[in-house]
Amino acid sequence: MLTRPQRGHVQITARGKEVLAERPERVDMQLLSRFDDYLDYWARTNVTVRLEVVAQAMSASGARAGREGADLLPTPR
Repeated sequence: MLTRPQRGHVQITARGKEVLAERPERVDMQLLSRFDDYLDYWARTNVTVRLEVVAQAMSASGARAGREGADLLPTPR
């Protein structure tokens, strides 16, 4: 629904304009979850964020790669 044609710029796509033409009361997760593109983006971003959190925790604790890091992985919900 949005593209980033260059750094610091965001542009609405045709699909984004269609969604706004429906005049939704709010743009939130419930609305966005109707779109496969958003769900794919969210899944990729969520994994990336989890990996970053694990890396930061390992760095902060001084843990080395290997068994010590396994305890820092988030548990599935």
